[in-house]
Amino acid sequence: MKRDTWGLDWEYAVSRESVVGLNLLQNSSNYAWKSMEAKAYDWANDAFIAYDGSTWVTASNKAVRYYMDPRNFLNEDYIYQFELLTYKPEHHTEEGISAILGGPPMKDTTYDYVASDGTNKTISYAETFLLAGVYSGVSPYHLASRVKAGGSRCGKVLIKCYRHSARL
Repeated sequence: MKRDTWGLDWEYAVSRESVVGLNLLQNSSNYAWKSMEAKAYDWANDAFIAYDGSTWVTASNKAVRYYMDPRNFLNEDYIYQFELLTYKPEHHTEEGISAILGGPPMKDTTYDYVASDGTNKTISYAETFLLAGVYSGVSPYHLASRVKAGGSRCGKVLIKCYRHSARL
């Protein structure tokens, strides 16, 4: 996997992302995470100034630094936020998709459908996700992960979408 290099200085990037009104969090967040800068906090009324709706206020420089630093998210729960979401044939495999799908109802499972030429076909869920990635240009690992997180009902929706696109 390749690393993106933007050539930006860390302090410069943080300062550009710490502009009042740009990065927001809920007003119910810890005070340390909310900006006290001018136009972010109303000292006369002792209140944070909302920038989206009535509850989204400016994040502090400390919060921006925390969320911009990828080292804070290198664990099992958050590592996938760094995945490149485009389809890469050299990285994406049916075996990898099967591993993501885990157990039933989709791992190593096939289903039947009628192809656009009228013939009956059998295809695995892993192959379906791989083809969906090829057709859409989106990572099939991302697609499989999203469906897996949504439960097997989402898998049925995917099949309908695949069947529809197979007819085109």
